[in-house]
Amino acid sequence: MLRRKAAAGTPSGAILTKTECEGLAEDFVDRLLDPFAPWFRQYLLAYAPYSKASKPLFQALGFASDLIGSRFEKGFCDALEEMDRPRMVALLTKQFIKDPIPKEQASAIFQMFEPSLWKQALRNSGSMFQIKRGAKPKIPRRDYAKLAAWGDKLVPVIGKLLGELESGTRHSPESLLEFWKKDYPQACIFLLHHLSRFRLALKDQGLRKRAQGIVARSRVLADALAGSDYKLRFSTSVQRASEGRRQREYTSD
Repeated sequence: MLRRKAAAGTPSGAILTKTECEGLAEDFVDRLLDPFAPWFRQYLLAYAPYSKASKPLFQALGFASDLIGSRFEKGFCDALEEMDRPRMVALLTKQFIKDPIPKEQASAIFQMFEPSLWKQALRNSGSMFQIKRGAKPKIPRRDYAKLAAWGDKLVPVIGKLLGELESGTRHSPESLLEFWKKDYPQACIFLLHHLSRFRLALKDQGLRKRAQGIVARSRVLADALAGSDYKLRFSTSVQRASEGRRQREYTSD
């Protein structure tokens, strides 16, 4: 997907083996899904579809880029949006094997996570990002079903967490989510990514009034948090997720 440009006159050297490509892909995906450093994931989801915007910035970073227009990239970004780690690793491994990276350059791709490098790249990229802030985009109707799907994924984990909190556990929501991440990877990563918003939802009186009991409340909380990537209000997210569920039932008939 991304390769650091070799310096002029520098030999390419030995390339990574298949096993090394797999390890590199796993390390890169883990960094990309780090819930405490979400900004690079958000950048890829926002700009990967736009070649004119992303290519100059990646060139400023010093990377060759083929982010645009390939079927591989669309599949990877879809997996990234869903935080589907196994699929991301498989796609990235396949790309690294297809387009080998010299061993001496492999570690350079992790510089993409360095804020200082991005500050310099943004300065070098000139005026391409000098645009006026527009109105906050609204979620399109075609994405309502995505909110419903995320709500369904979040319900089991939130239900377990509510049960733990009701039992008087001393563990924090964060530590519980980390512990359950192997069993519920997508849901736990999503909630960890939006942890501060999750904490607010747990305390929100409006959401408490919507449902009583762990089962009903876990559904309301799940739908309220499903729209976190769109920065929807809790009540709006619940409404949109419900509409998405109705759309899904209608199309399946």
